[in-house]
Amino acid sequence: MQSKICRQCGAADVTTGLRYASFTLRAQCAHCGGPLPLFGPLREVPCEACGKTTPITANEWGRILMFGAQGFASMNIGRHEIATGTAPHAKPACASCATPMPLDVLAVGSDASATCTCGEEIATYPAPAWLREEVPALEQLYGAEREGSPSKPTRARVEPVAMACPKCGGSLDIAADAQRTTKCTFCGASIYLPDDLWRSLHPVKTVRAWTVAFEGELLTKDKLASRAKEAAALAEIAARHEREIAQAAEAAARERAEMKRSQRTMLIVFLVLFVGGLGAIAFFSSR
Repeated sequence: MQSKICRQCGAADVTTGLRYASFTLRAQCAHCGGPLPLFGPLREVPCEACGKTTPITANEWGRILMFGAQGFASMNIGRHEIATGTAPHAKPACASCATPMPLDVLAVGSDASATCTCGEEIATYPAPAWLREEVPALEQLYGAEREGSPSKPTRARVEPVAMACPKCGGSLDIAADAQRTTKCTFCGASIYLPDDLWRSLHPVKTVRAWTVAFEGELLTKDKLASRAKEAAALAEIAARHEREIAQAAEAAARERAEMKRSQRTMLIVFLVLFVGGLGAIAFFSSR
C-alpha cells in the first residue's frame, strides 16, 4: 500500500487511489534534427549534438503525458514528433536493473532518493507546480530529470580525439567539451568540427524510463474543461428532454381532461334531448 505525504502539513497518509505510467520518450532537436531523449519534464531540453536547447511548453508536456499514458506509440505535439515506449500501469523501477522502487521509502509528496541494490541512485520528487497546473491529477515523478539539476550521465566518458588542423596540419586533441567551432592552438584558425567527429564526441544518449504517479485520470486541464463542457451540454440536453417530456405529459393530461369534459357535455346534451323527446312523445300520445 502506497504512502502519501500531505503537501501542507507533511503528515503521512495511506492511499490506494494512486496509478502509475512509465515513459521512455524521444523527440527531435529543433535546431539540428538529431534525436532528443526526454528524461523528464523539462521546458528547455538540451541537445548533446549541437549544444542548443529545444523548448517544450507546459501545454505540450501535458499532452505528451496524457496521450502517452493512454498507450500512444507516437504522437505529433505542436512542432514535436514524439516516439514513446509507454507502460501505462508500470510502477516505478530502477532504470538500470528494473528492480521495483521502495515506495514505502519514496512516498508520494517526498523529495528524496534511495540507492538500488545495483548501485544506481533512484530519486523522486513532487510534480512541479507548473506541470500540476496543466495536469491536475499528477502527483509524483520517479527517476525523472528535474529542471535546474544537472543531467545524469547516460554513457561512458568519451576520450579526446586527435585531428589535424586543415590549415597548418598541427595535431589537435579535441575533447568532448570542445565547441563545434574551435580554434587551432598552433595557427589560431577557426575549425568547424566535422559531423563524424562531433558525433563520436557526443554519442546519442541511451533512453531510460521514468515514471509518474497520479490519481484519477491523467488529463490536461483543457481536456478536463472540455469534458466538463460536454457534461454540462449533455446535462442541459437531458434537462431539456425531461422538460419536453413533462410538458408533453401535461398537454396529454389536459387533452384527456378536455376530452372527459366534452364527453360529459355530450352525455348531458344527449340526456336532455332524450328526456325532451320522451316528453314530446308522451304529450302527443295523450292527445
